[in-house]
Amino acid sequence: MPSTNRCGHCRVIGHDRRNCPDPTQVERRRIARQERISNAAEASLPTPTPPRTVSQRRRFNITNRNSVPLALYWYDPQRPTPQKPKYMSTVGYHYSFLGNPEHTILAIPSPVLEQGWGDEPMVYDGLLILAGVAYYNVEQVALSEVNGHEIYFGKEERPTIAEWRGYGHRTMFVLNELERLGAGDNPNLEPIMDMVQDITVPDTYGESIQSWRKCGLKAMFLLKELGRLGAGNTAKLKPILDMVNSITVPETSERDKEMAGLHSVYSNVS
Repeated sequence: MPSTNRCGHCRVIGHDRRNCPDPTQVERRRIARQERISNAAEASLPTPTPPRTVSQRRRFNITNRNSVPLALYWYDPQRPTPQKPKYMSTVGYHYSFLGNPEHTILAIPSPVLEQGWGDEPMVYDGLLILAGVAYYNVEQVALSEVNGHEIYFGKEERPTIAEWRGYGHRTMFVLNELERLGAGDNPNLEPIMDMVQDITVPDTYGESIQSWRKCGLKAMFLLKELGRLGAGNTAKLKPILDMVNSITVPETSERDKEMAGLHSVYSNVS
C-alpha cells in the first residue's frame, strides 16, 4: 500500500524531509553533510600540546666544605611527589654545571649512600627517603634562590690564617733543626729529608690561608714519617723530634689534606 506520510516541509505525500526534492531542503542537507565531514576530520587530528616554557639554564659552581664526598642529585619541586631525583656527580671539593633555575639540588653525604647502597633515593615533600629511612639533615638548595653562581655545602673555614701560619712555622722549624743536626746523613731518613725542599714556605704575611695550611700539613706529614722510620731512636735527634708532641694541630678536614696534596678520602673520587 502506498505511503500516506506527508513531507514535513512541502506537505507532499510520498517522501519526508530527508529526501524532499525542494531546493531549500537539498541545500540544507548538503550543508549538514559538509559539517559532518569537517567535524570528523577535526576529531581525527591530535590534540595540540601547549608549548613548554624552557627556563634559561645558568652556570653554578658547587664547593664542598664537608669532610666527606657528596653525591649530587637534582629534582623538580613542582612535580608531584614522591619522585626519583636524577644523579649528577660525586663531588670531592669543586663541581661546575649548567642548571635549570627551577630545579633543586640535593647533596647526600657518601656515608648516607653507603647505608642504603643499591636503593635509589626518593624525594617526598623535600625529604630524602633512602632504603626506607628518612634523612632530615641532607642539604638542599633551590637554584631559584641562589644569588650569583656560587653554592656552598658544609661549614665555613674553621682555623684562622694566624693558626695555620703558626702551625707552618713550628713544623718547619723542627724539620730545619733535624736537617741541621744531620738527619739527612742517615740512609733511612735521607729520602724523607730530601722531600723537605719540595715544601713551599710562604715568605710574607700576605700569603693565603691555603698556602700556610699546605706548608704545615706537608711538614707534619714528613715529621711523622721520620718518627716512623726511627729518627726518635737517635740520641741526637730525639729531643728535637719530641717537640712535635707540643705542636697543636689545627682542626683538619679531609678536604684540607686533599688540597695539600696528601692522601684523603677524596683521593679515590674521580
